[in-house]
Amino acid sequence: MQINSQRYNNGSQFAVLFLDLDEFKTVNDSLGHPVGDLLLVEAARRLSVPLPPEALLARLGGDEFVVLLPLGLEQSLTDIVQNLLQAFARPILVEHHELSCTVSIGVALFPQDGPDPDILLRHADLAMYAAKAAGRNDVRYYQPSMNADALERLTLERDLRHALEDSAGGLQLYYQPQVDAVSGQCIGCEALVRWYHPERGMMMPDAFISLAERSGLIVPLGQWVLAEACRQYKIWEAEGMPLSISVNLSPVQLGRSTLAASVQLLFASHQIPPGAIEFELTESALMDDSDDNLQRFHALIALGSSFALDDFGTGYSSLSRLKRYPISRLKIDRSFVMNLPGNAEDAAVATATLSLARDLGMDVVAEGVETPEQRDYLVSRGCYVMQGYLFARPLTAADMKAFCRTTMLKHDWVS
Repeated sequence: MQINSQRYNNGSQFAVLFLDLDEFKTVNDSLGHPVGDLLLVEAARRLSVPLPPEALLARLGGDEFVVLLPLGLEQSLTDIVQNLLQAFARPILVEHHELSCTVSIGVALFPQDGPDPDILLRHADLAMYAAKAAGRNDVRYYQPSMNADALERLTLERDLRHALEDSAGGLQLYYQPQVDAVSGQCIGCEALVRWYHPERGMMMPDAFISLAERSGLIVPLGQWVLAEACRQYKIWEAEGMPLSISVNLSPVQLGRSTLAASVQLLFASHQIPPGAIEFELTESALMDDSDDNLQRFHALIALGSSFALDDFGTGYSSLSRLKRYPISRLKIDRSFVMNLPGNAEDAAVATATLSLARDLGMDVVAEGVETPEQRDYLVSRGCYVMQGYLFARPLTAADMKAFCRTTMLKHDWVS
């Protein structure tokens, strides 16, 4: 994209808007590039509608768009930006797929934010990443401090890459118990990755998972998590505590043709028995209706694993997809649990999820259970397996073993 230098020299002021479609990679990975291309066409059309005739809209590459907007128009910059965000309030229908697509926008102003097009684009790009970091579907205006933020992201990506290459890199799995709320017995756990950074200390997943997704490190990170979960399962099994472990699987991992082979190799090398490992997926993993995607599910099931659908009710899944895919468990998202039992709408969602699961022959796990009242309400509605701070926070492997011992596991395990 080039900006006419003459328009700079006459003292005009411009805004450069850098726009990036949120979750476009998920659509591409799940539904394929032809659907992604059609989504881009509709996105470009929607972006063009709120723009005044004086504006210039260009696709920079991939899912990135740039708008050159003269300032001093009748319509304010703030109004135009808000209209661009609002253009994606309605889902986009692409080949029978109803896609909830939003956009993150970064804004840089000429001349105060940069003297030439390259710098302006770079600064608008930094502002766009700040919008994504703030939760996406938002706008941020360039600030000089964002240069430091960009350098910090690059440094963190480098450190994560080194952590994955080094067995002493600081990555560690914690385990959150999944409990039978009636008996109090621990019946499984979810593996949650932590990163002990040498300078930043303990980092939660929210601080580096999105970075791993953007940089492509989510695949080796997911592989490390699964390998570590398999290793820990065998340790517990040898100690007489063969506790099943749920491992999160990203849509990017699921979309790789080599996934089943790599899982088979891990399971064989660790001698993992059927039922020991469950894969947790978000609803975006069900967006791809292709036979190839379904075959990947069945290939993993053939290896003895099962699937749980995480954060149910917050994403893309439809009843037809839920019926089509071999899901064994639904996990009620914590956002529907936190206001129980007082919130009628959340209570309706929880009750409907339990009824749906029963009709489809699925089990249910309630996440984020923190109070006895939440537990009692869920039990009264037929939900018995739960995880949350009421029972235990995520624990180290050693603490997880102690927790299971104290809850007197219902399995006939060796003491």
